[in-house]
Amino acid sequence: MHKYERIRLLRHLGLNTEVSVLIESAPDLQAHQRFLAPLDRMSVRTFSRTGAADEPHFPVLSRADFESECIPLLDQGYSLIVATPIDPADALLAGCILRRAQDFLVEVALGPGTVRRVTHDGKIDLQMELSGPDDRRCQPEIRPALVELLHAERHSPRDVALRDVLYEFSVYSGPVGWKNEPVIFWDITGLGDQDAELERFYREVVAP
Repeated sequence: MHKYERIRLLRHLGLNTEVSVLIESAPDLQAHQRFLAPLDRMSVRTFSRTGAADEPHFPVLSRADFESECIPLLDQGYSLIVATPIDPADALLAGCILRRAQDFLVEVALGPGTVRRVTHDGKIDLQMELSGPDDRRCQPEIRPALVELLHAERHSPRDVALRDVLYEFSVYSGPVGWKNEPVIFWDITGLGDQDAELERFYREVVAP
């Protein structure tokens, strides 16, 4: 699965995600004008269609900067995930949750910023092994994220097991995303064989 498909999977599981569209070509720009036209500012994430490791990221940028900095990336083999702006300056924390067989491993960087502080820069202010949201060690800002993951597990179809799964998430000072909630999930990947299971589920159930 590419990055936008993983966003669709998160949303299918009932988790809060950004409100976004996928732009892979000039015709896509025209096809999504209804979404793009009202946006004076936007957030843009990218992924390479050619296998390049670099994935430029623009947390918040103006329409003029989008046209000058992002649209040329289409000709360089990148796809654009264009979203209504969510400013990382408003984040309380960001990081990753590894859902293991019996518990959760949570690693976060505190304060404003994106998940890349953890995944790219290796900045970890808190690392916790938690049995769940009721664990007395669980920070109040993190508890709602674990509640959402347990809810997704309880209501997910029987043919997908949400274990050995890594989630990227942020917690904001106010509501964001399509569900207007403070907790937002950015990405989902499986560890080992579980990644293939998530992709199978996506192909068969989410986007057959």
